[in-house]
Amino acid sequence: MVEYTVARRYSVALFQSCDNVETAERCLADIGWINKLIYENSQLKRVVFHPLISRSVKKSIFLELVQKQGLQGLTERFLSLLIERGRIQVIDKIFVFFQELVAESKKQSQVSLRFAFPLGEKRESELKERVKSTLGLKNVEFTVDYDKTLLAGMVISLGDQVIDASMSGKIKILRQQMSE
Repeated sequence: MVEYTVARRYSVALFQSCDNVETAERCLADIGWINKLIYENSQLKRVVFHPLISRSVKKSIFLELVQKQGLQGLTERFLSLLIERGRIQVIDKIFVFFQELVAESKKQSQVSLRFAFPLGEKRESELKERVKSTLGLKNVEFTVDYDKTLLAGMVISLGDQVIDASMSGKIKILRQQMSE
């Protein structure tokens, strides 16, 4: 829970540092690239999450990657700050919150859908329309991910609200109830 509070604060601070929506969108693209890089590269992910690797080593690795990619200065400074403060491991949550802030600034809702497995285009679009109408949203941008750890079902995220209709969520609740 603390991770979400920290991530929200950092994403708000970054958003407030952006001069305009275009800068915010470029930062969003940069952070999305960094997030994807970390979570798709198992070696880099191990470095980021390893507690014995010093922050200076992590910073030098990231700055080298950032310079090769040519990210904007604001994103570079933000990344450096995250590493210096030991907060780089919440970059995924920062990305989600920042995405929401950018969407909100464009008057657009950001809904994240996580499914246990791919549903097919027709079923997925039906679910998107149902979510849209149920939540009363008009201008919506959907992000769809697949997570086998859900076992079955889906998780819907809109801002701070999370609707967990997954099998793993139900099992977790049962486990908590049985341990009480």
